[in-house]
Amino acid sequence: MLTASRGLLGLVVRSLLPTLQTVRLEDFRILVILSSRGNLTRQQLANLEGATALAIDESLRRLSMDGRVDVHGSIATLTIRGRALVDEVTERRRTEIAKVLGGLDEDARRRVIDGLQTLAEHLGEPSAEQLIVLGL
Repeated sequence: MLTASRGLLGLVVRSLLPTLQTVRLEDFRILVILSSRGNLTRQQLANLEGATALAIDESLRRLSMDGRVDVHGSIATLTIRGRALVDEVTERRRTEIAKVLGGLDEDARRRVIDGLQTLAEHLGEPSAEQLIVLGL
């Protein structure tokens, strides 16, 4: 389990690494949240991130300057450019997963998928506070 978790973490890191050349991890997490939840106020983002209003304002300023987020009043909206970045990372992750599963025969692939589904059900979904560390 420990070895597999390191392997899965490596997969996540490989999907994120190119993005972290241009966007801070905490900023990418905001993009992911806006992508999944839609428009949010600064306060909602701060609550979801467990961050200060100042930290959220700094991230939104950077993301706005990069054209990844629009901020009108207190509402933050993901732009097409921001959505594209989240989609890029997601696609890289899917590609990494496909490489791993593609190297297995059909029976092994089915066992891995079934095992991971069972594991995911027992582990539950991590909280936003837990995921922020990795920008997920």
